[in-house]
Amino acid sequence: METTIPIQTPKIIFDQYLNYPIQDMRSSTELSSTNSISYDLKNSEHQTIESLNKFLQQQCWRSAVNWTTTYLLKHSHDYHIWFIRFACLIKLRLFQTVENEFQTFGNLDCYSKFPFSLRLLHAELPIYIDSNHFHDGLDRLFRLLMITNTILSILPKDQSQLWHKRRLRILYSVANCYTLMKRIDLMISIIENQIINLGLGKKKPVRIASDR
Repeated sequence: METTIPIQTPKIIFDQYLNYPIQDMRSSTELSSTNSISYDLKNSEHQTIESLNKFLQQQCWRSAVNWTTTYLLKHSHDYHIWFIRFACLIKLRLFQTVENEFQTFGNLDCYSKFPFSLRLLHAELPIYIDSNHFHDGLDRLFRLLMITNTILSILPKDQSQLWHKRRLRILYSVANCYTLMKRIDLMISIIENQIINLGLGKKKPVRIASDR
């Protein structure tokens, strides 16, 4: 009998609301003019998806994280909101929080509908942390690449366009990692052998994520 591995319920590890250190230094008059971009748990208008979009548009990463804290405590399987939360936490350089909360998902391979964007972010996360974790990031990226190649091998050609784009995205992440490692030889090899020669992408420069 085939054993079914139960899917874990992801949960927030860091469930405290982030403060606003710059605003804490301002006078009450100054604070009144910035309340619209500070998440307020008691303000019903701040609980809407429109408020989240506003926080993101104005790059209010702390407010966006606090919004997701409230939301995910009630809707823990909304993967789109998890992605937003993790992306904002990375902007705030709270990498270990992201890693710890990813661990609550358990084995990502058990999630048949787990978004590719979250899988890729999980693979790239060690690269954001520091240079000591570059190889961990590469291991995750190459595993994701292997899974993607397997899917492409069984998909009909007329249904493979999306996965070719995903494969290209992984390859650029690998190339970026090699660039950060100052392994220009390996970066060039990825670009020439895996991207250009296979006709997967145009000859564009590798984007180095300066905010890492």
